[in-house]
Amino acid sequence: MISQPSYPRAPIDQAGLAQALMPFGQSRMLPPGAYTDPAVFDWEQRCFFGGGWLCVAHSSQVAKPGDQRAEHIGQGSVLLVRDDDGVLRAFANFCRHRGHELLPCGSTAQRNTIICPYHSWTYSLSGGLRFASGFKGRAGFDQSSWGLVELPVAEWHGLVFVDGVDSVLGADSAGLEAPSAGFSAVLAAPVELPRKSVAYQPEPLSWKPAAVTCLT
Repeated sequence: MISQPSYPRAPIDQAGLAQALMPFGQSRMLPPGAYTDPAVFDWEQRCFFGGGWLCVAHSSQVAKPGDQRAEHIGQGSVLLVRDDDGVLRAFANFCRHRGHELLPCGSTAQRNTIICPYHSWTYSLSGGLRFASGFKGRAGFDQSSWGLVELPVAEWHGLVFVDGVDSVLGADSAGLEAPSAGFSAVLAAPVELPRKSVAYQPEPLSWKPAAVTCLT
């Protein structure tokens, strides 16, 4: 994560958390509930992975116009799309008709439109509604008002970040530039992250032990 707005306190033992936050050499592991409590997991999905800027992909995974990729973000999912002009866009991954998932998470597509698999509502790569089955010529139906819900997205050193705050909380989200400024200074020279390719193998595990291992 790059930045986070204010959220309710995590439902975790505060005394145990205080011990975990003590200086190195005095601190202890997080309380057991941090790894096993469903309430903590729900809080993380809503307030950690579902709010603020989250890295969801590498630019090479949506490199060409028509490239589409869906990824989890918090309790929902995001559809990444490279439009006809080469601009990367991010949309809430659901159709405006019946709320059906546009593309399964982890899946990709390469086509010049976005098509819902349920009733074939069709959208342009910029998110505008092009075709709505059964609604053509219907009185009171304004096609221009039924485009996909767009989310803030940014590419930074070959990484794709999406901010789900606007859709999850209906709040105004700050741009990525300010919170990433310190990191950009570090990466300015001589280090540059690779931009052309990425390879990884997703594994079903808790992110916390991995983070603790890397930070200690």
